[in-house]
Amino acid sequence: MIKMDRVRKQFGEQTVLFDVSFDVCEREIFGLLGPSGAGKTTIINILTNQLDADGGSHEIGVRPFDVGLMLDEDGLFPRLNCLENLNVFAQIYGMPHSKSLEALRSVGLLEAAKKAVNTLSKGMRQRLALARAILHRPKVLFLDEPTSGIDPATARGIHKLIMGLRDKGATVFLTTHNMEEAVKLCDRVVLLHKGRIVEQGSPSEICRRHDAVKTVSDLEAIFTKQLKDTIKNRIILIQFILFPAMAFIMTEFVAKSDETMPNSIFVTMFAAMFAGMTPLMLTNTIIAEDKEHKSLKFLVMAGVKPHHYLLGVGGFVLISCSVVAVFFGLISGLGAIDAIKFSAVLILGCLTSVIVGATIGIYSKNQQSAAAIGTPIFMLLAFIPMLTMFNETLSKIAFFLYTQQVRELVLSFDLTSGVEVSVPHALLVIVGNTVFISLLFILSYKKKGLRG
Repeated sequence: MIKMDRVRKQFGEQTVLFDVSFDVCEREIFGLLGPSGAGKTTIINILTNQLDADGGSHEIGVRPFDVGLMLDEDGLFPRLNCLENLNVFAQIYGMPHSKSLEALRSVGLLEAAKKAVNTLSKGMRQRLALARAILHRPKVLFLDEPTSGIDPATARGIHKLIMGLRDKGATVFLTTHNMEEAVKLCDRVVLLHKGRIVEQGSPSEICRRHDAVKTVSDLEAIFTKQLKDTIKNRIILIQFILFPAMAFIMTEFVAKSDETMPNSIFVTMFAAMFAGMTPLMLTNTIIAEDKEHKSLKFLVMAGVKPHHYLLGVGGFVLISCSVVAVFFGLISGLGAIDAIKFSAVLILGCLTSVIVGATIGIYSKNQQSAAAIGTPIFMLLAFIPMLTMFNETLSKIAFFLYTQQVRELVLSFDLTSGVEVSVPHALLVIVGNTVFISLLFILSYKKKGLRG
């Protein structure tokens, strides 16, 4: 019904529309979405023949009488009251004055019929301009920012009216800078930026594409922020260095000089401690610190979704710990295949600890509460596997801990250790721990969210 084909427009030397093309179908709400200055009003002015294009073609497909207009300037007669304003146009359209009352009723202004326009609020003037636009029941309705600057309750009323007009057969051409409004109202939208169409399709399609891009952008921002912050935070940075450094030193100067010891004994011990302590503590500390400093609050206010924040923090910690896990594999003295298995098992343990840390972070209001909750948990996970090396009874009790199974599994890759482990059983315990802790995390997140 409405069509633009490669329309161009210049004001002096400034080009404001660049080969704009789109089609509007009959009986749909079509949204032209863009920031102020994008060219939305210029397009309406061209389509309604208030402005000449400098190139291209356009058409509406109905008589001028069948077009209703609500523009950015309301053009009302300020000293006339609401009813008198509409009666002027009812007379022009050859309609009885009773239609003016119907139009006022439809926009909720019947009680204000006798009020002069210059005494009305902006929202009431907007509604009166809409009443004038629909007075003659047009087949095509142009609405330029119909809810700009009005309260949410009035906006909801206008939205309901617009959808009702569409349902009665009208074609609505709507301009807005509000994506939320476009999603509620429009069947299709075109995104306009600096006079060029950059996106078009259904609001849900555009939102999905936008959300996918924004998700990547948010995750990248959180990851980059945390990388830079970690480099400058010695307390956090040392966690990535301490355990592998101790494992390397003890292996080179103790294990290799003692023929009764498996060469990998210290690597496996410190690796299991690393998997149980570092990812948990880092994830928990990062979330608690961002909460305490209100950084998380401002990230969410900037549009970062809480689960994107958690993915960004958790992803950073897991990737960083995976690098350390690979280093542990390299210094383990194992063959290539066993070293890869060693690192893979360690990464699985780190993943579980990240989820534990995120769960604690959800409940922690600040760094003090994070330490109070997290310290006994990571001490249990990190140090019990080490103590089981010297206590057989404790080893039997600790079999259900994923960190204990991580230590035994990685130690079994070294044939000189004499340790035999049922790989399926060990993996079942680790995966079972991961699933159970993930369920706790999901329940905690649903209950408390991530309040910063």
